[in-house]
Amino acid sequence: MILLFSDGENNYGRSPLTEIERARQEGTRIYFIGLALEPEASQQIAEAIGTTGGKFFDVRNPGSLTEALDEINTTEKGRFYTLQSTRQQPAYFVFVLLAFAALVVRMILNGIPYFVELS
Repeated sequence: MILLFSDGENNYGRSPLTEIERARQEGTRIYFIGLALEPEASQQIAEAIGTTGGKFFDVRNPGSLTEALDEINTTEKGRFYTLQSTRQQPAYFVFVLLAFAALVVRMILNGIPYFVELS
């Protein structure tokens, strides 16, 4: 079983419809919870999800999300493993921290009279 939260847009990687077909062939059920989906994207995905034995949920508010999760919880029983995918974050934080440290050192050195005369 796969529980997938998505907005339905394919920004990177493989085609979702191809992966849904592969899951169907392997006998894996997919429960798709769509958040703020475009109408044409939701129709294609809903049709494909039905072939896996899973279900499509179009969630527009927190109440319907709770209902969807409750329905999945009553349908599926067993051990769940979680795989979380995150986007790459920029690595500029280290450089900002180093620049801030250099600025602090410069301000400290400007407070010492010997270093003020050298500059």
